[in-house]
Amino acid sequence: MKSACVSRTVLTLVLVGMFGGVWLLGGCGSETAKPKPGPQPSAPSSEGPASAKPIAPEPPPPQPTPGPEKPAAEPKPSTPAEKEKPEEKAPPGKEEKPAPAPEEKEKPSAPPSTPTQPKQEPSPATPPAEKPAAAGAEDRSPTAKVSSYAPAEDLEAQMEQYLKDFQDAVASEDAFKEAEGKISKDANTLIVMALALGLHDQQNKYQKAAPALIAAAKQLTSVKDLNSAKKAIEALTTAASSQGDPSSLKWEKAAKLEELMKAVPLISNKIKDSSLTAARLEKRGKDYAGYAAVLAVIAQGSLPNADETEKPTEVAKWQQFCLQMRSAAAELNAAIRAKNAEAALKANAKLRQSCDDCHAVFHTKQEASKQ
Repeated sequence: MKSACVSRTVLTLVLVGMFGGVWLLGGCGSETAKPKPGPQPSAPSSEGPASAKPIAPEPPPPQPTPGPEKPAAEPKPSTPAEKEKPEEKAPPGKEEKPAPAPEEKEKPSAPPSTPTQPKQEPSPATPPAEKPAAAGAEDRSPTAKVSSYAPAEDLEAQMEQYLKDFQDAVASEDAFKEAEGKISKDANTLIVMALALGLHDQQNKYQKAAPALIAAAKQLTSVKDLNSAKKAIEALTTAASSQGDPSSLKWEKAAKLEELMKAVPLISNKIKDSSLTAARLEKRGKDYAGYAAVLAVIAQGSLPNADETEKPTEVAKWQQFCLQMRSAAAELNAAIRAKNAEAALKANAKLRQSCDDCHAVFHTKQEASKQ
């Protein structure tokens, strides 16, 4: 019995010893065999359980890689730092994004420069300041509006006066003889007056009658006796109340230049400097304004008559003198209408000077005969 118990005890101890050894060998080999199978006995001693444990838990969160790759984490102790570096680089990357943002801010700054260009464009729009100059140049042109140098109201009053004077001229034989030398001059003057009223930019009493008035006045320029004068003046009176179409009218040679030039001194002598006082302008300003308007119309109507001058080829010079006379007469008309005696005197002097300048070039024979 004792021997049996002893043998069992020995067997038990042997089994315990064997299991203990197996347990010790299996526990150490299980951790080492997995990471480094094969002939790497030094790996377990160099790694050490303490170093393997702290490194192993940290990589799994960032890397879902399986356990066998854990040993790679050992040569990559810098990988966590590198992962942290990209995290640090991410903020700089974010800082780089704001960098383009300022570029976009600079782009809006560029468009504001574009609106400034349209703002600078209005400055060239200062040509409105040139418009007055253009208007002044237009007033000096042959095609200027008639109202700029001869108001329709003044021409209407003069037309009525001329028609009345013609009626008086044929009232008797004596009246005709007295007015005979003046009828042709007045008839040619009436032609340019009717032309101006027909082309006028202001509506007037004789606008539609202008074509018939021009035709009748041309017949009146060649009368030789009382009977022919009566017939022509009767036709002229009838034409004054006619209703024609003035759209066919234009500024062209319609009156005789010689007769117009003879009419100028007859009219201008009615506007003497002594008459241009405040009191006289208040009393007879309407008549004086009408005389100035007629002189302006004569200048305008003479523009196409350069071929009747002593120098028919000097068309540009002739027109320049005509426009100079028209401008002075228009200035005189405006000053009289404004009852400005001082301005009227200056304008009247300009008007006389324009005639003298023209005669010095285009009427040398006439000036020589005066001397």
